[in-house]
Amino acid sequence: MNKVTFHTADKSIPMKNRKYIKLLIQQLFFLEKCKLNKVAYIFCSDKYLLRLNRQHLNHHYYTDVLTFSFSLPKQPIEAEVYISTERTKENAKFFNVSYQNELLRVIIHAALHLCGYMDSSKALKEKMRKKENFYIHLYEPNSRET
Repeated sequence: MNKVTFHTADKSIPMKNRKYIKLLIQQLFFLEKCKLNKVAYIFCSDKYLLRLNRQHLNHHYYTDVLTFSFSLPKQPIEAEVYISTERTKENAKFFNVSYQNELLRVIIHAALHLCGYMDSSKALKEKMRKKENFYIHLYEPNSRET
C-alpha cells in the first residue's frame, strides 16, 4: 500500500521527483516518531482551496495549503492535504525561490502539522521553519529527475 499519494482535483501535479518526495515524507514521519497509515496530497486551484477553506474552516481567504487529519489521537495518521498550485507559485515569486523548492516546503509543512508541529506564534514558526529546512536539506542531496 502506498502511504503517500499524489492526486489532482482541478490542476495538474507540477512536480519533479515524485518518488523521492514520497520517500522523504515517509522518512519524516519515521524520524518524527509518528506512525503513518496514509496521507493523500491533492493539488488544486486557488478557487478550489478557497471553497474548502470556507466550507470547513469558515475562513474567507486564500491559502497555500489545508491539512485535514482523520485519525484519532495515538492512532496512525490518515490525512488529506490540499495544496493550491497557484498560491504556491505566487509564494515562490514572493520569497524568490524556485517553484519546486516552495512546493517541497509546503508538502513538508503539512506533514509537520500532522506530526503535531504548530505555527501559531513567532517561536513556533521558527521551530517549524528549522524542521522544514532540515527535511529540505535531507531531500536535496538525493534530488533526481524522474
